[in-house]
Amino acid sequence: MRVCLGVAVAVAVVGVVIAVGCAAVPQPALKATEGRGRAGGRAERSSATLLQARAAPTPPKDHGRDQGPLVPITFQGVEPDSPEGVALDFLAKLRDGDVLGAATRFDDVMWSSLMNDGLLGLWPSLVGEGGAFRGIARLAHEGAGWSDVVHVVCRFDRGEIDVRIDVTKAGRIHGLSFAQPEPAPYEAPAYVNAAAVQEKELTVGEVALPALLTTARQGAAMPAVLLVHGSGPLDRDERMGSVRPFRDLALGLASRGVAVLRYDKRTLHLASKLSAEALDAMTLEQESIADARAAVAILRTEPRIDAQRIFLLGHSLGTAAVLRLAASEPQVAGLVLLAPPARPLEDVIADQVRYLARLSGPADESGQQLLGKLAVEVERVKTLTAGEQVAAADLPLGIPAAYWLDLAAHPVLPLAAQEHRPVLLLQGGRDYQVTGADFALWQQALGRSGAELRFYPELDHAFVSGRGLSSPADYNEPGHVDGRVVQDVAQFILASRGQ
Repeated sequence: MRVCLGVAVAVAVVGVVIAVGCAAVPQPALKATEGRGRAGGRAERSSATLLQARAAPTPPKDHGRDQGPLVPITFQGVEPDSPEGVALDFLAKLRDGDVLGAATRFDDVMWSSLMNDGLLGLWPSLVGEGGAFRGIARLAHEGAGWSDVVHVVCRFDRGEIDVRIDVTKAGRIHGLSFAQPEPAPYEAPAYVNAAAVQEKELTVGEVALPALLTTARQGAAMPAVLLVHGSGPLDRDERMGSVRPFRDLALGLASRGVAVLRYDKRTLHLASKLSAEALDAMTLEQESIADARAAVAILRTEPRIDAQRIFLLGHSLGTAAVLRLAASEPQVAGLVLLAPPARPLEDVIADQVRYLARLSGPADESGQQLLGKLAVEVERVKTLTAGEQVAAADLPLGIPAAYWLDLAAHPVLPLAAQEHRPVLLLQGGRDYQVTGADFALWQQALGRSGAELRFYPELDHAFVSGRGLSSPADYNEPGHVDGRVVQDVAQFILASRGQ
């Protein structure tokens, strides 16, 4: 599969990414971290999608996992200032964790579209899917009018990946795409009883999103939970590199008697069909909430499901979608919020970018300029008004104004504080994407509401256990949702008597 990184933007924390461009590419749907990164900048906007980007390049320091020796990214006979030299230098900086240095290779269109947060997701996406990097297999170069196209064929444990980098005559990177290998086979964690569960294929919504209903083989009138992803074109497993949180949750909960419905997101299923105009006008309602509402209706018709005990579970920005959906679905029995952002999205983005930049070491002058540009864009979001004409390039990560205005109109803390139904909120202590600052705000907002709030010091944003400083590179390593999380969610749902 060739994955286009057309004009793309990425928000690693809650995973908002908007990608545009590369008309020749039928499926622009890389999950950077899956997230994981996309990039690129073409003048013609022909196809678009929302993308999640959560991973980052393997840092040169130990941030929780042993990274092993670094293989040089070089090729004999390449001049540093040639298109091939520019491409190799860009990839080397990504691999070494010098994200701000890599970003200085972009032209203005690429920078305004991607920012360094999505860039952090690119190299680990390759490593997470292809295995350990083993070197450059070959280079190819072709002229393409005002730019040169360099094919850098990278050799990984599970095969070769052709990275295509478009370099302008001025030596700036203007486009990026690559062919991605198939993911490693899934191995169920120990808390899954595979013999006790079964899965049924369904479709969700008017566009027939592919879905799976996972249930226990025995029993009836069982409670059910709908899984709602964060933003980005995520599949039903919410796959992020080598991690599949929603698959772990579905199989683990079904093993304990809780039915689970999950589905491919609209922005994945319709990746090649979304127009630039549709993306510019898209809000969380169109991206997530409408399809989640249709999925709830499907659960109510399933004969083995107790319609009075249907729960909503949101992860990351999906928690905002869940809170908004619940307000219009009084029959929903309760809510589970995994790593919910409490602060405005633009503030979360700014903090995350600064954190990831620090992992790369002190920023040089160009890096400081890029961080300063983001700070200006964050402040611009806070002054947006309805009907105001503001270019997406002047807003954080190139996300259009409609998306920002919609989020601002639906703050999550008041929505949650008004909830009378059972609420379970879980937060990982190693999560640099949604952090302890958010958890503290939730404690203040929900401390007297009867909601259950639980904190797991050693878990990251995907609720996988680790050690040391967390980084997106953690998603490269196979891991599973911690068994305590599965058990806590199951007990919360099973203890409810429904509406």
